[in-house]
Amino acid sequence: MKIGILTQPLMLNYGGILQAYALQEVLRRMGFDVKTIHLMLFSNEKITVHKLLSYFKRNVQKYLFGKNVSTKFNTGVSRSEYNRRSVNVWPFINKNIRLTKTIGGLSELSGIESENFDAIVVGSDQVWLPSNLPTFLLDFTEGWNIKRVSYAASFGHSEWRIDKDKTRLCSAYAKKFDAISVREDSGVTLCKDFLGVEAKHVLDPTLLLDADDYLCLVEAEDKIDKTIFSYVLDSNEQKKNIVEKIADLLGAKVSSTLDLNKGIDDKTNIQPSIDKWINGIHNADFVVTDSFHGTVFSLIFRKQFAVMGNPNRGLTRIYSLLKLFGLEDRFVNQESQIGELLQNEIDYEIIKSKIEVYKKNSMDFLHHSLV
Repeated sequence: MKIGILTQPLMLNYGGILQAYALQEVLRRMGFDVKTIHLMLFSNEKITVHKLLSYFKRNVQKYLFGKNVSTKFNTGVSRSEYNRRSVNVWPFINKNIRLTKTIGGLSELSGIESENFDAIVVGSDQVWLPSNLPTFLLDFTEGWNIKRVSYAASFGHSEWRIDKDKTRLCSAYAKKFDAISVREDSGVTLCKDFLGVEAKHVLDPTLLLDADDYLCLVEAEDKIDKTIFSYVLDSNEQKKNIVEKIADLLGAKVSSTLDLNKGIDDKTNIQPSIDKWINGIHNADFVVTDSFHGTVFSLIFRKQFAVMGNPNRGLTRIYSLLKLFGLEDRFVNQESQIGELLQNEIDYEIIKSKIEVYKKNSMDFLHHSLV
């Protein structure tokens, strides 16, 4: 069977790239002929009326109605800016992820019909954000004789954020799927209540592989004793203080990747390689992060870790992940929580047992959906 994976564009997100690799690798090991649809979306860096209206609407929702939405104004990344910043990232993608021809926009996705896929798997990561729908419900495959499956799809939020007309349209496309699975427990409820479909709760695909599966992809780096790895996507003063406090109490040195929240005009903002990111977590004595996949890889490499909130990128997925493994106490909002967190070490024998159970259920879903 020839399978296409539709996921978020492989841009500058380490976790997004690694989840795309993991899902493709898992399906390849199951014996399928797999390609990831190479969707690349770039900004023209123009401030449009639509962007301004969206920005205004989100501010009203947050400050007048108290909704947990991002008010960050993001013009995106231009092609030239992306090419400069991603120079260290693409070697990993080119070596490890099999891609289709480049698709330059959502409206061009119907062009993948020429790949003659027998099935399209949508997933994983936040593929079902409102801005991606109904495209990521495969509206462009109308009339195609294919299997439609979602694996660990995420809505990004626990509440429904789509108007009634669009919801009816999304529901119609969701009902054409042969099987649906979601990454967060809240996604099961959203599928049932708003799309009218049943969904299974499964693991993020990165958790379907083992630590050695990732370490064999990268060139090993020497471990430095007493190191905290800080992977913070959206830094602020409170998060900096938490990192520094943990480092002080552990008597450790802080290492980190590039601050990913720098402006796109910062000429020094070139992404470190995925090798460095994986080694950074693997070699650390402790990890502090506000990232979903930063948390996932802390689990994979059996690290003690702390997670800080990141409302701009959605808290639901991190809460759901921690809850799955009974690790809600790893969430830190303020410095006063740090002392107790450091005293309570994670028992990875218990975590390993849970992962094995969830992994079997997740693999069973893929097998029954595609074989």
